[in-house]
Amino acid sequence: MMTIVTFEQYLKDKNIDIVDKFNYDSIVINEESLIEQMKIIDEFHKRTMRGEAIFKNRLESTVGKLVEDFKVGLKKLKREEQVLKSKEIENEFEGLLLNNLEFYIQRAEKSIKTIYENGYLDLIRRSMKNKEISIGTEDFINLTEDKILQIKNPNKCSYDMVEVDCFHLLRKYKKKKYELDYERLIREFCSIEFLMEDSYSFIAGLLSYPYEFVRISTKYRKKHLTPEECLRKLVRAMEQDGDSII
Repeated sequence: MMTIVTFEQYLKDKNIDIVDKFNYDSIVINEESLIEQMKIIDEFHKRTMRGEAIFKNRLESTVGKLVEDFKVGLKKLKREEQVLKSKEIENEFEGLLLNNLEFYIQRAEKSIKTIYENGYLDLIRRSMKNKEISIGTEDFINLTEDKILQIKNPNKCSYDMVEVDCFHLLRKYKKKKYELDYERLIREFCSIEFLMEDSYSFIAGLLSYPYEFVRISTKYRKKHLTPEECLRKLVRAMEQDGDSII
């Protein structure tokens, strides 16, 4: 029987407390602490999926949005390449950008191709059937377990594939250039959540997409930055994207 509740009440009914702050010591970021966090994320997923409630404050569905955003970014990257090839290069930033565009376009294409060739549409169907809920902000500062599951900010929760939470968790530390075995961590997450190989390929594809390079390359014209500022941001973006894992 369907019940009408707020999302906050739904979480409470699932024994998930919304709290203002956590009582925990500083977390050392390593593979083992991330795996422990994945177990907490899994517990959140298990408690919240397949719910029959109707939420008064409608929960947004973001299923497929991430990949669609990546596809839009790739199109913009290709347009930027055409623009730069049709004009005279004016500064060091434009030179570095043009020299790297083909490589990153190919990397983005491979990322999206890997996702689509490994059961992506089936993952979407499974997620919608199970009414899976993504946490959105799944780091240690937002979700923990201290006798009871606790979340600080449920406002970014949405209907989405559970795999997306693994991507957001790992991308944060990949961007910060943590030396971690990301392939192992993805496999650990899939094992914890009882997910199949398609899910591994989906997460690996997402993590391999050059998000920071695309963001800087397609938005710098709107930022009114100097060429020197753009150059610094582009170099930093390339460092943050790191290596592809597919």
